[in-house]
Amino acid sequence: FVAIHPRSGNILGGTPVVITLKSSRIREDYDISCIFDQLEVPGEYISDKEAYCISPPSVKPGHVQFTFKLSSGSGEIFRNKVFQRFTYRDLDDTVAIDVLTKDDGLLISNKDIVDIKWTKDLIPNRNPEDYTVAITMAWYDFSVIPEQVRQFTVKKELPNTGEARRFLFELPTKSSPFPQSESVIPIIFEVSAAVPRFGVAKQRSSLFYLKNPKSGESFQQECQNWYSSQDEDEINEVFNSLPPCAPTENQARLPNTRLRRSRILRATESPRAYFRQYWNFFHSNNLTCYGANGLAHCCYDPSGNLKIGPPSGGHLHIEQEREFDRLRRDVIPYIYCCKDRQFDNCEKYYERRPSDDGSDFDPPPPAIVFGDPHLVTLDGHKYTFNGKGEYIIVETRDNSFTLQARMEEALDKDGSPAGATIFTAVVAKEEDSVTVQIQLLESQLVAVVNGEIYRSESEVFGNVAIQWKEPNIYSAQFFKFFLFQVRF
Repeated sequence: FVAIHPRSGNILGGTPVVITLKSSRIREDYDISCIFDQLEVPGEYISDKEAYCISPPSVKPGHVQFTFKLSSGSGEIFRNKVFQRFTYRDLDDTVAIDVLTKDDGLLISNKDIVDIKWTKDLIPNRNPEDYTVAITMAWYDFSVIPEQVRQFTVKKELPNTGEARRFLFELPTKSSPFPQSESVIPIIFEVSAAVPRFGVAKQRSSLFYLKNPKSGESFQQECQNWYSSQDEDEINEVFNSLPPCAPTENQARLPNTRLRRSRILRATESPRAYFRQYWNFFHSNNLTCYGANGLAHCCYDPSGNLKIGPPSGGHLHIEQEREFDRLRRDVIPYIYCCKDRQFDNCEKYYERRPSDDGSDFDPPPPAIVFGDPHLVTLDGHKYTFNGKGEYIIVETRDNSFTLQARMEEALDKDGSPAGATIFTAVVAKEEDSVTVQIQLLESQLVAVVNGEIYRSESEVFGNVAIQWKEPNIYSAQFFKFFLFQVRF
């Protein structure tokens, strides 16, 4: 038995992966190694059941086969036979350090003062005070094809205290590593510790954007150049291929809209400083965003209303797949046009990367149950089920909403069995809401809320609105997004 932790890491490598065996097999004099797909790297002894390796870089995100191997002078001693998988993740999925800028933003200039915080335990089984760290910067070079990630060291041999307060971010004065053709450079801060013979353990920030001091172009000119170069046919083609935005966030969360919530959480939902910085920089007012690929295509304010246009509304992303291309074609132009402190050209950006106004949204059809009984699911599948008992009809994956139903045998007018079943009661609850039950009682529908019969035509119980309409129709609207209606 072999277990690994963590099971994922950054595509740039540098993740210490601890291997744990069920039985005592490891010795200090063994040659320890790990194989990430086809690339073998050396490992280090921790105990007779544990060792670790540092993950090498990968050319792309995704799963690779992981193999742990023990050898000695006489040959191979052990290799795990059960398949293990290690996952290389995109850059923003593996944030480990926080970088706090002077204005809590993502745009950094030369000689800015920043605070950098990291976890001191970079190397397994080592006292953090026994080794120093280096602060390096990885940056995207778009001046070459294919684009490359390059690095240079900002500061060496810092005490491993877990933070560097009021750190002066200073670039080389004589020989800049950046091409003059790029006015904004996407960068990642790294805190690293070298492990002799075994590699370099690293923790990384998420993406920041550096104003290139060697560039001769202003943001205003860069925005104009980009604006003039855009292909309107391509813009319309991509825009029309995406699912339309829903007018409200509740509708965006409905099944079958093809909209997924952005993978960048709102600041209030994450302890990491980066998420606060991200939303303040790209989407102010604490928005929640959705898109076909989790991109910020449809953004909603705290009241759940769709935000349209500059500076913080959702917008088209021409590049839906490759992160490198999305930075170059969508993100950096936003910075040129919308983050220039002298000239506001954000309207130009939204002309070429428009918001969706929600007018083409067509709500997905509801699930329906009728007859003896026939069912139509949320995805349109139709079937008949003559069950008898109590069943879960709808349940969300996160258990935030559940709707159950009771099915009983139907009776003919003379009281004899009809050979079919019908729904006689439904009950629903959403997270902290009241429990709402609608049941058939002596040929009449009755609503029961938290065990008490509901008698008025319209009433709100906490976060559920219940309505009765003649002759025999009840509906319950749960404020987050579910609505169900019962007719008899």
